[in-house]
Amino acid sequence: MKLLCPSLAVLSLFSVLDLGAQEAKSLSSNQWREDLTFVVEQIQAIHPDYTRRISAEDFLAMANALHAELPDLDDRQAATRLMALVAGIHDGHSYLQPQGLNAFGKYFPLRFYRFSDGIFITCTLPENEHLIGLEVLRIGNKAAEEALQLVGTMTSADNELGKFEGAGYLSSADTLVGLGIIASPVELPLILDDGSGDELELSVASLRPRNSGAAFDALHSRRETQWPPSGRGVTAFPALRKREQFYTNSPEKNSELPLHARKHSAYWFQHLPDRDAVFMQLNTVTDNSSFSQGSLREMYMRMFRFIDENEVGNFILDLRFNTGGNGDILLPFVHELIKRDHSINRSGHFYTLVGRRSFSAAVMLAGELNNHTDVILVGEPAGAPLNFFGDNTALDLPNSGMQLWVSTRYWQYSRWEDRSFFLPVEIPVEFSSSDYFAGIDPAIEAIFAAEEKRSIPALVREESAERAQAVYLQRKAAYEHAPYWQPFAELEMNNLGYDLLGQGRAEEARILLAMTAERYPQSANAWDSLGEAQFAVRRNEDALASYNRALETDPKNRNAHGQRAMIARIEAILRKK
Repeated sequence: MKLLCPSLAVLSLFSVLDLGAQEAKSLSSNQWREDLTFVVEQIQAIHPDYTRRISAEDFLAMANALHAELPDLDDRQAATRLMALVAGIHDGHSYLQPQGLNAFGKYFPLRFYRFSDGIFITCTLPENEHLIGLEVLRIGNKAAEEALQLVGTMTSADNELGKFEGAGYLSSADTLVGLGIIASPVELPLILDDGSGDELELSVASLRPRNSGAAFDALHSRRETQWPPSGRGVTAFPALRKREQFYTNSPEKNSELPLHARKHSAYWFQHLPDRDAVFMQLNTVTDNSSFSQGSLREMYMRMFRFIDENEVGNFILDLRFNTGGNGDILLPFVHELIKRDHSINRSGHFYTLVGRRSFSAAVMLAGELNNHTDVILVGEPAGAPLNFFGDNTALDLPNSGMQLWVSTRYWQYSRWEDRSFFLPVEIPVEFSSSDYFAGIDPAIEAIFAAEEKRSIPALVREESAERAQAVYLQRKAAYEHAPYWQPFAELEMNNLGYDLLGQGRAEEARILLAMTAERYPQSANAWDSLGEAQFAVRRNEDALASYNRALETDPKNRNAHGQRAMIARIEAILRKK
């Protein structure tokens, strides 16, 4: 069955595509090569360390390959390939925007989202409301997952979760043509699962927005529960169609919505008496917002007074839809949380929800909380790790007019050598399509479903290493499938192990440090520390194996001399037996 979108002339943000509209004048291959040279030179000159995740040789090889191919590429192909070159350095703050090209002005009125169980339509126009909640099996001539991977190649991101945000480009007609996913920007052929297992074939017509920047923001940059406030777009949540309810200052009036969608605001909070908790959502790191009452500081001080006066036991901070802002204003908020180490800033009582859209200043906040409070991070990894580049600056390409953004600073919330792509998450939770469309928030459910909510280090400090080990094994069975699961930080556990040794609790230190070495098998220091604890409890053969493992892992580690000395000492002891 083939369906076409009906006339959409009444939609305020868009006008129907004029099929006879003149495309942008094609640039010559030399002009594209000048733009390519400009991009390479500016990244090399401005970026603090563009080779942190790609070698200079590989980056230049990509650039040289594109330089050779440009004579055979049209504007759309050249633009998408140039965007892929910038995305190749794996920095979400360094990217290329195609807004200078008139050819990149047509969009399909659909929003796609990649859930844990597939790619689904979450937002469209009222005429196609029946498509919301359907799984996308095929986009153009590609399987849906393959199409997402293709747009991911040109999506600048720090990790694979960030690249899932490239799903916004699946709505860009010209991007899909440039990548060879569709042949024409006029319509988008789709194959969907109609909900009963049968395939539904249809085509959606493209639109030319009057303001391409606004349209791009609407389809790509906004959270998946939102549509531009024109009243025409529909999402999975009918209540969001009511403008007055969408902008209400009282999230309690939106109780039929999932918590994360109850208020369209930069910052807000709500008391959850049945959970003995306060839920705060911070969607933008900003001093003031026209969509929020008062300043950010006024809001959170009002919230903390409420928590203190009502002796609220749990605090949930939601950063899942926060793409950043002004990171300089975060520390006073963090300090307020640190002060409350006898109430909400305790392990098992303070949670921060993160997700693929958590980025930039939101990751800065998560990093500060991770380093200075007893927070437990819940959800899927943020769009950037603890160490990332930011503070980007913009430059216009000389011929195409595309805009290049390049990072200028390196932000560090972990050790410098930490090259992880992911923000560590203690309770991994992903949205499935069934949860999302049913209005269930699995992250909130996961927090209160666990019998033991305290962190592994907290269990060591407050009870024993044996108790911590038992909980660790339970969580390992539940979460080990997630590559970004981090049950504890190596350094914190290492320090705790030495604290236990100093207290004469050597067997507990051995248990704790054995967990650490198992979790961080590439750390010479973890094996060195375990060897010391094993030697302290006279498990000499185990200690010998651990010291040897430390040297095998890193023969030049900073304590290699001491490890060789311990190996010789233990071997001498064993020979005397």
